[in-house]
Amino acid sequence: MFVKDVGIRIDREGDVPVGVQLAWSLRRAIESGTLRPGDRLPPLRELAVGVGVNANTLRAAYAKLEADGLIETRHGSGTYVTTASEHRDLSPLVGAASRAARDAGVDPRDLAAALYVSSADEPEQPDSDAHRRRALREEIAVLERLVAELAPPPVLEPERHPRGPRILTTAELEAVRAELIARLAGS
Repeated sequence: MFVKDVGIRIDREGDVPVGVQLAWSLRRAIESGTLRPGDRLPPLRELAVGVGVNANTLRAAYAKLEADGLIETRHGSGTYVTTASEHRDLSPLVGAASRAARDAGVDPRDLAAALYVSSADEPEQPDSDAHRRRALREEIAVLERLVAELAPPPVLEPERHPRGPRILTTAELEAVRAELIARLAGS
């Protein structure tokens, strides 16, 4: 009964792709608190059958939510709502916008499409640290090549990250660079 409990509805005749509808439905359930941090989502194939979609379509929706930090997949254990994600309930805003659209004689879906198009036209705010992180990654690449040529490789245990690969922060990149410089100085 997960599909009904969470409120997943698919409009196969609508303009919005099925995968996007799935991601939006799951996002709404997470942000409204219907799905709470730590809740386990059904196995991908099971939910795909329950919703009546291809497993790859649902896999893409899960991937989008995971990239947004709303869910995490633990190998061999399942997919869970993250405890670190900031959940916000957009229901009041959605309800008000929907009522205002209807009062103005506009289909709420047309309003949603107009909002989507207008937000896509707005330039994104640049990430102030992006340039710095890019420069640090370039410096690290040069330093790693030098270390590989000049210093014997250290015997290290592989570092395990509980949530898999991730983008390093500026401070973490600076620490990696400092470690490489120290290794070069010691060689």
